[in-house]
Amino acid sequence: MKSVFSFISLLTLTCSFAYAVNQDDHLYATYACQNLALKQLKTLGSARFEPLETATAFPTKDKRWKTMTDVWDAIGWVDSQSSFGGALIHSEYRCTVQKTPAGRWQLLDFDWTKGRP
Repeated sequence: MKSVFSFISLLTLTCSFAYAVNQDDHLYATYACQNLALKQLKTLGSARFEPLETATAFPTKDKRWKTMTDVWDAIGWVDSQSSFGGALIHSEYRCTVQKTPAGRWQLLDFDWTKGRP
């Protein structure tokens, strides 16, 4: 009975850890994509991104990356000024990044889906 309880405890701990890693990867993938979007803006000081807590990131289902591991898609938005200043432009993007063995995030694909800044 004790060994069954120990096994269930270990299984629960392992599953909880895997979930925590995925939750962290969700945030890191989102943050990496926000930084990649920021690099493409013409006016950096005015950028306002979707909060990390509400942003969408998930393991990719895109067939282009099926042979690769730790590939994430992130969908987000940014409000920023054009190069002429003035009103904010709402832009949406889709980004695909891969977590490298060293823990860094590498860009695989980036697309402005609405309102390129």
